[in-house]
This record gives sequence, C-alpha cells and structure tokens, in this order.
Amino acid sequence: NVRLLIRGREKLALVGPNGCGKTIFMNQIYELLKDRPDICVGYMPQDYARAFAGFDSPVAYLLNAGDKDDVTRSRDLLGRMKFTADDMLRPCASLSEGQKAKLCLLKFIKEDCNVLLLDEPTRNLSALSAPTICRILADYQGCMFSISHDRTFLRSCADTIYEIKDRKLAVVNSIL
Repeated sequence: NVRLLIRGREKLALVGPNGCGKTIFMNQIYELLKDRPDICVGYMPQDYARAFAGFDSPVAYLLNAGDKDDVTRSRDLLGRMKFTADDMLRPCASLSEGQKAKLCLLKFIKEDCNVLLLDEPTRNLSALSAPTICRILADYQGCMFSISHDRTFLRSCADTIYEIKDRKLAVVNSIL
C-alpha cells in the first residue's frame, strides 16, 4: 500500500535487498503507465527475453517505419553503441547481456521516450560500457525510475533514492 508521486523530469531510484519486491513494484508501475496517451514509456525488464520476443535482429527491433531512412537511423544508433555489422543482424537471443541492455536503451532513444522504467540497467555492462551508459542516463531529460544496486549509477543518475525495507518504502538519505 504505497503512494508515490513522480513529477516531470525527476530521476528516482529504488534499492533494497534481493527478493524484497522491487521488480514486482516496477512491473506494477509499468502496467499503470504503459497505455497512457500523454507519455511514452520505455521499460527495461530484468529479463531481456521479454523485451525482444518476436524480433529476429537488433535492426528489426529498432525499426518503426521500416523504410530506408529508418533502417539507416537504426544502423547508425547501433554503430554508435559499438555493434558490428554482423551483430546488427544476429538473432537478439544470441547477443551478450550487455548488448541487450544497450539495445533496450537505443529503442528508448529512437522512440523519444519521456519516461524510463529501468530494472538494473547497468548490471550486465562491461567496465568500458557502464560509464558511457551512466553519462547518457545522467543527461537524459525525461523522468526516470530505476532499480539498482550499482552505487556509481545511483550517485550519478538519481535525484532521490527510495528503499524497500520491512515492506515499506522510505527515502534514503545517502548512498555510501
């Protein structure tokens, strides 16, 4: 029984021990927001298979219109995230977990999402990719609600941090 008010471009994060209900809470928020016509929600689940179901390649996943310009823009975005030409056409299921995380974020950029719900967005990123993704998310101009155990991510990308503890939601004053 939680009341949570998020306004405008706030960047909130949720922490707590494994198994306390963070992902369930995030899924409930997504279900409440996904069909609203006044916002565009990007959702990165912990289980990437959910996001990529039915898409045979990263290029196919990013396509909106499917015309030549759309394919070019999709390939350009993938290249900027260090996907090779072969990676762009591989089955999504065969990508590394880090590539899958990047692919989710690219979809949000391409679709101009103004609300992001991210369930542990940096957990599968390499030491080289994580700082780049953190910078992108720190500069993001929309509303963001994340679950994370990554203290570097929390310090750079969250305005307010909430903790689930003893089945209650409370603001955390500091992250070590």
